[in-house]
Amino acid sequence: MKTRILLIEDSRTLAENLNEIFEVFDYELLEILTSAEKAMEVIRKKKPDLLLIDIKLKGIKNGIELAEEIRDKIKIPIVFITSYSGKEVIKKIQHLAPEGIVTKPFTYDALITSIELALANSKRN
Repeated sequence: MKTRILLIEDSRTLAENLNEIFEVFDYELLEILTSAEKAMEVIRKKKPDLLLIDIKLKGIKNGIELAEEIRDKIKIPIVFITSYSGKEVIKKIQHLAPEGIVTKPFTYDALITSIELALANSKRN
């Protein structure tokens, strides 16, 4: 059975590129959301195996606020995508204990490694 991923990313170009990568690595992209507002509804309905969330999103909530809401209600692996790196980002997300973080621009290998580690680690817990 394919790993089911929900992508929450507001860059349409990046989302389309990720979809192509997912097809090559035999992941199923359930949906691409460009903002956090519908995410909980889609998560409950489609039951993804992993969330790939951009920290900076259009709309009322950013990716960190969305992850906080998700962590309060659902146990699911989260991998953040971000243009930011360093201690400031770590400080902002460490309380969420995300299963992974990928910094833009990233290689396919870095993305797939983060996804696979996140899935493996979530199965152990």
